Amino acid sequence: MSTYLLNWNPKRWDWIELEESIAELAELGWFEARWSCGVTKSIRPGDRFYLIRLGLKPKGIVGSGYYIVSASFEDLHWDQVLAASGSTARFVNVVFDALLNADSEHILEIDLLQADPLLSQMNWLPQASGIRVPDEIAEKLQGIWSEFLGVSKLPEDFGDITPTVYREGHVREKSLTVFERSTAAREKCLEYYGTKCFICQFDFKTFYGPVADGYIQVHHLLPISDIGEEYEVDPVKDLRPVCPNCHAIIHRRRPSYSIEDIRGFIKQNLK
Repeated sequence: MSTYLLNWNPKRWDWIELEESIAELAELGWFEARWSCGVTKSIRPGDRFYLIRLGLKPKGIVGSGYYIVSASFEDLHWDQVLAASGSTARFVNVVFDALLNADSEHILEIDLLQADPLLSQMNWLPQASGIRVPDEIAEKLQGIWSEFLGVSKLPEDFGDITPTVYREGHVREKSLTVFERSTAAREKCLEYYGTKCFICQFDFKTFYGPVADGYIQVHHLLPISDIGEEYEVDPVKDLRPVCPNCHAIIHRRRPSYSIEDIRGFIKQNLK
């Protein structure tokens, strides 16, 4: 297994759905995305990655994942202007196990990395994404990152569940430990509570019309990732329908805010 450093520059790409991505990771225990890897072709499924934020302060490590779940592939450029002209870029599909918002949370800043005698040998301001991290530095970084996140050990694999993922007709398989959410439980929850947000009462169908009929997210009052094992869910006691905005704010901290907390924020702000 090799380790790679993937770049994110908010000046060049605004991650509009960052909070929603963090909320999804908090509830599921993982978050899948596609990321640019520069011109690197050596990345393989199973490799480890770290995401470093550059361009704007604070700069530093904001995410990580076991693992990269695809070899690098070419597709239209992530920049819409360049994509419109036919330009391409290389990407990998990744699964995050940790993701931070530098605008509201402390991150592992570059100054801390450069202060370490071993880690300072790595260029933490690379011009391109997809730079390989030497094994000795990767091992040291993993320990520091784990300590920074306040966890004793980051996962080394994702179990033996093998969902099939489709990409332009190509089928690939990956191994993940995912905390599966019961579709039946979701349906029972919505049957009982309806599809309006339980917190702010936003109704997608009323606002967007038939195209949004039935759309709503379902929030677990106790995140599945905190339980860490299979359990019997009660759709009425354990689940609530919430809109993506309220859901993102719920998971803006760990432990999550309660539904009552979010209602309080809304009430206070609307005074």
